[in-house]
Amino acid sequence: MTPKKAYHPVSVVHTINALALWAAALLVCPLSLGAQGWEKAFGGNKEDQGLAIIQTIDRGYLVVGFSESFPNGADQDIDIYLIKTDVDGDVAWETTFDEGLTEYGNAALQTADGGFLIAGEASFQTVQGPFQAYLLKVSDRGKYQWSYTYSDVPGSSIRIKDVTTSPDGGYLAVGFIEYEDANDDIFLLKVDEAGQEQWRKAFGIPGDDMAVAVDVLGDGYVITGNEDNPDGIFDRDMIVYRLDGNGNVVWDERVSTDQREVGNDILVTPEGNIFIVGAVSDNSDAALWKFGPNGNPMLFRAKDMFGFGDEANAIIGLEDGSLVIAGFTEVNAFNVDFLLIKYRQEGNEIIEEWATHTGDVETTDFATSIAATSDGGYVLTGYNALRLNFFNDVVLTRTDGLGNIYTNYIRGKVFYDQDEGCDLDNGEQPFPSWLVRAKGANQTYFGATDQNGNYLIRVDTGAYVVEAIPANAYWESCFPDGVPINLTSFYDTTLVNFPVKDMNIACPYLEVDISTPFLAPCTDINYTVEYENTGTVPASGAYVEVELDDELAFLGSSIAATSLGNNTYRFDIGTIGFNAGGSFTINTQMACTGIADGQAGLVSAHIFPDTLCTEPDPNWDGASVDVDGACVNDSIRFVIRNTGQQNMAQKRDFFIVEDDVVFITRDFQLDVNEDTLIAFRPPANPSVSTYRLIAE
Repeated sequence: MTPKKAYHPVSVVHTINALALWAAALLVCPLSLGAQGWEKAFGGNKEDQGLAIIQTIDRGYLVVGFSESFPNGADQDIDIYLIKTDVDGDVAWETTFDEGLTEYGNAALQTADGGFLIAGEASFQTVQGPFQAYLLKVSDRGKYQWSYTYSDVPGSSIRIKDVTTSPDGGYLAVGFIEYEDANDDIFLLKVDEAGQEQWRKAFGIPGDDMAVAVDVLGDGYVITGNEDNPDGIFDRDMIVYRLDGNGNVVWDERVSTDQREVGNDILVTPEGNIFIVGAVSDNSDAALWKFGPNGNPMLFRAKDMFGFGDEANAIIGLEDGSLVIAGFTEVNAFNVDFLLIKYRQEGNEIIEEWATHTGDVETTDFATSIAATSDGGYVLTGYNALRLNFFNDVVLTRTDGLGNIYTNYIRGKVFYDQDEGCDLDNGEQPFPSWLVRAKGANQTYFGATDQNGNYLIRVDTGAYVVEAIPANAYWESCFPDGVPINLTSFYDTTLVNFPVKDMNIACPYLEVDISTPFLAPCTDINYTVEYENTGTVPASGAYVEVELDDELAFLGSSIAATSLGNNTYRFDIGTIGFNAGGSFTINTQMACTGIADGQAGLVSAHIFPDTLCTEPDPNWDGASVDVDGACVNDSIRFVIRNTGQQNMAQKRDFFIVEDDVVFITRDFQLDVNEDTLIAFRPPANPSVSTYRLIAE
């Protein structure tokens, strides 16, 4: 029987390594060594908000909300905004949907096929409505699959706020319906798995009422929201309804005083108890209510953090029965932060374990949704904005199990110091993709510069030596020994710029990388080839040679290719400017048969000219190293290879970085053409993490 091959994506980097100070490989694998906190913002120069978050089956996250910054249609208005990230918060894909005039995504769930159902509302007439209920189904990669709108009598608006999977299959969406000449009512919409309506219901008191959250209880549901105070007091009351599988009311309860009470989210425990979070009092304290399965009130808790406003917007339950609440708290008159509270259950009592707030002192931070991470932390979404800025950004924040994130930053710019004055002058060119290292006594952090040469590293408190790592031996930092700093308090940001001088060597230095996100038999495989010149002058007559695996058939490319035989192709690039680069794509097809289990699909790229412009350092031992890596089942495998002319004369160090933190440091020493395998399987909860190996 002919053996079959199983292919794993492998990115192979070929560089001029004789003078390289560092070589690196980066992997994204389904493994983790524990939570690291971070906060990331998405959006543009208009209004963008995150309204719901879920952890996906691949241990990444899906953020759902709306954006005004990336208009997708002719109306140039608010659209549904989806952001899919890996576990590190790095974007896997993001997209907007614009089928009407204005669209909001308010809730989401992952479907059995790995895709996502988005629930919200859409207007086709004006920005203010009227709105129709809107359900959108997308694939696991954010591709449109189907959508439906659901309307009522002319002039009415249906606003969907939450959705859940139904016990009998399909989905239940909840919200409220606004009438032109009557009070608002709670609205229920039941659809099958394909979005076809099965039934709908609208009900409520004589005043306005709405549902904002739903969960499953037995073969039915419970919903929460708020309604007008029946005594005519200008405030809202919290409501909870128990519904059977057909949406009929089994029982209902409400909390009504002469002040404000609202329910914002609901959770049903495995025992059938019901927890609701929201806010109480006109001063607004975060609130938690507990009801029994039959609607009997069991307890109430309120939280006032700083004497200003507080509100709980979301609740989750943990496997040990604990509860975690997210919302916002007004720290002072100028600062609003995310609010996180954890409770543990002891019999019929709940005990507060901790309450914390987090966010940037320069922004107002509101958490709208929370999910538990697989490694014991939490991930939040919401929105924030700088003070006096009327536009928000979507925010995605991950904390540890105590609600902490790192709040200290080291930031700066790496740039070409042409006048060698060791300071930043107007017009001096930035260096993108340079590594910056902050080395502390207990932890080391890495960051990389963006296209403008800027870097930002989030770190814990402590003392560090910060250094820019030269791209090659043609460059030297003005601070070759690094810059010492000491961060002693939270919310501390330190600026460290790195002027970089050339070594009076007029020479190009070319690097190339080839990669693909996935490999599968009998499919088209698209490779991306990226190249750059990190030397000091332009490179003329540059070209790349790519060798494909025997199981890959060349179909085409985005630039002209010349076949050299043996499944090797040449791609002429021309001149690559100093500190410049580019990319092109290659389209291939993988064979359908003859693929052996466990064998990797390999492609390689080499860029020319590859001639060095200087004599080797007299102390150079003739060795150079390349690094490569792969995710193999539940293990990580890195390979360091000596591709130089001689054996390594002494040991060198390598670092493995996870979540920007070094967790493995070892030495290595290789003979010519020898390689070493670094393989490990972290004994931790599965997750998706980014791993980087950096070798001297």
